[in-house]
Amino acid sequence: MPSIMGMSRKNRETRRCAILLCAPLLASPLDAASVRVTFLDVARDVAVDGEAGSSDPYMRRVERYWGQGGLGDSTIIETGEKNILIDGGLWTKGRAVILPYLRKRGIKELDTVILTHQHGDHYGGLTEILREMPVKEVITNGLTHTAKAYQKFMEEVKNSGARYRVVRGGELLDWGGGVRAKVVQVGGRKIPENDYNSNSVVVRMTCGTVHFLFAGDMEDDEEAELLASRQEIGSQILKVGHHGSSTSSTYEFVRGVHPSVAVISIGKSNRFGLPHRSVMDRFETLGCRVCRTDLDGTIVVASDGKEWTVETELRRPVPGTSGKPPGDDFYALESEAEKLWRRKEYSAAAEKFQKALALEPGAAAARSKLGHCYKKLGKKAEAIAAFRKAIEQEPCEPYANLHLGLMYLEDDRQRALGYLESYLKCHPTSKWSHLAEEKIGDIHAARGEEFLKQGKEKEALDAYEKAIAICRDLPAPHFQLGLLYASRDKERAKKEFVKYLDLDSRGPHAEEAREKLRDISGAAAPTAAVTP
Repeated sequence: MPSIMGMSRKNRETRRCAILLCAPLLASPLDAASVRVTFLDVARDVAVDGEAGSSDPYMRRVERYWGQGGLGDSTIIETGEKNILIDGGLWTKGRAVILPYLRKRGIKELDTVILTHQHGDHYGGLTEILREMPVKEVITNGLTHTAKAYQKFMEEVKNSGARYRVVRGGELLDWGGGVRAKVVQVGGRKIPENDYNSNSVVVRMTCGTVHFLFAGDMEDDEEAELLASRQEIGSQILKVGHHGSSTSSTYEFVRGVHPSVAVISIGKSNRFGLPHRSVMDRFETLGCRVCRTDLDGTIVVASDGKEWTVETELRRPVPGTSGKPPGDDFYALESEAEKLWRRKEYSAAAEKFQKALALEPGAAAARSKLGHCYKKLGKKAEAIAAFRKAIEQEPCEPYANLHLGLMYLEDDRQRALGYLESYLKCHPTSKWSHLAEEKIGDIHAARGEEFLKQGKEKEALDAYEKAIAICRDLPAPHFQLGLLYASRDKERAKKEFVKYLDLDSRGPHAEEAREKLRDISGAAAPTAAVTP
């Protein structure tokens, strides 16, 4: 296999992919002073039952829900002295994909397992790995998650006997065989802890003169923090953040890394429309080859510290371009506009976005941020027009769907619901997902209230059920469900009143909820906590 690093740009474009000859590659040993990096296709469809599935029935149920999304990350690094695993895909992928590959490679123990962040398509499969294979060390960002599946993962870390370590930006890692790594970023000062994507553990690995950057699911705000730190991030190989979502891979960041190969881990026909066109355009503008697990299968990058080769499981035709990609002039204007936008200088930012869009009218992300500038400037009609146009160009554009949903809340709840649901469908784990969930819950709760006024109790009950299904943190729907279930199902009514008091013990309906609980159970109801 020729080294792509040694090829001319023209030849690199001609030889886009090579076939991964599975049996010989799996059996081949790794020489010292070299590295082999395998980006596993853990987003592919595999059976979730029987021998291929998770040994835990709960995990299989969770997989059936999450597996519809076609997401997942898992990377195996072999240095000749140590074996490292970064992320484990969804829950059943540990047993169905990762363990079989490790065993075929002759790997019987993992020196380090890195969980980049607390989302199921990254930690899910690690539970099975820890259960089935010795692991010396587990590294995370130190954040927690209330999900039952994450608690199972942490229990397995403890049971495995592996050393548990929390890392911070700047820490150095020795992976043997002359391979070194550095944790270049873990969140940032301005990033809240519940924004798991942008609290990703981001690692830059060095083998001789060849560098790899593993970006987890970092989004634009963590990218900005990393760029501001002025660390060395240039890398020939980039594991693209957040599966090619437009919430990541800003032009400034991609230009700073300036990869020759970008790897996107994503499943076929995923429901999020990933990778997004704007992200692909940025890599194309910089002349970067993009490998995708949905099209290329498992991807292997091997390096001797001087050169590197890329081999893929599947052969696909050299893709044609969708037209001339945006040029540097556009990205220069867009970057200037985004800097002004982040500083909340909306008038100046809008002017720059307009100039950028004059060069590239189809740039949905820039148009969406122009819409946000208009919104902040009080130009509602212009904002709506810009957001709608952005969605025509990119149906999953995050800012456009979210802000249109928020703007229509008062005037047209049905339309607001459509935009907010589209946002959640495309971006279920982004920094604004909980806000979208709350607003959707509010819409269903308002419908429930209207049905009650009309005497339609069955319709009201359905509406309140939808409200708590999308957002369990809304107190009022729980109270109303308690009232509605009081004559139908006393145990369910009790559960809803208790939940209401748990969420809002001093709320407007707190005393009535306690009274209803006393009527149901004949026992003392929960009282408000006393604040010292």
